[in-house]
Amino acid sequence: MRSSETPLAENREHDASGDAALIDKMIASRDPYFDVRVKLIVLIAINVVAVMSCGIVVEIAVMAVILGALCYSRLFRGALASACSYATALLFMALAPGLPMAVGSVVLVLSVLLRTTTPIFAFALCLISTTKINELLVALHGLHVPRSITLPLSVILSYPVMLASECRNITRAMKMRGFGVNARNVVMHFLRTAEHIMVPIIVRSSTIADEISTAAITRGIEMEGRRSTFFDQRIRPADAALLLGAAGLVALAVWVKTTGMVWGVIA
Repeated sequence: MRSSETPLAENREHDASGDAALIDKMIASRDPYFDVRVKLIVLIAINVVAVMSCGIVVEIAVMAVILGALCYSRLFRGALASACSYATALLFMALAPGLPMAVGSVVLVLSVLLRTTTPIFAFALCLISTTKINELLVALHGLHVPRSITLPLSVILSYPVMLASECRNITRAMKMRGFGVNARNVVMHFLRTAEHIMVPIIVRSSTIADEISTAAITRGIEMEGRRSTFFDQRIRPADAALLLGAAGLVALAVWVKTTGMVWGVIA
């Protein structure tokens, strides 16, 4: 009897070690990333600094921290696009005074809007691109966020992904039936194109929401107690550096707002 139980126990140990090795391999193959809690705190700090409107010096410091975070997360295209967007805003702000008053006012307003929102959207890109929904839910659960917030949030974050997939399926189906979604059809047959796209999306919208909610419940979103995750959530040196950078930005913004000076120069 004892000899018959030994192979079963060995198989269980082998399966457990295989699962652990698979999880370790998944973690090792993942690109560098920041802890979800740190990214949420930094995003809030960036929004606070943006609302305080402390001048271009502080904004450049914010962009430097964000570009460093994007490069660390291997989001080089996002870093380049964010840098170009901010540089474009500064360029148009410099050119606006030389334009006619009506045009210059519009260009200046749009440039200031772009300059203010670029840091927020840039770090939001870092948060969205490097954060899985289950990791975000685990982090929010660890922060004791109420379930009445986490459950709708999981549906909100999952819904655009599912909707984009449905739109791709709809366009493929239309193409197979000889009516592709292109510029010519949009211009020449706008109503027909809109009908072929919107009607299936409207029909599928409620079904998608129900499917996402059911999937979240199946995965244990209503489970009591501490949730687990494949990825180890802890504060690493990179997380500490990002937190220090965000704290320094907030301190700099408060200093500029209080004194109106940056390194002896009026902000």
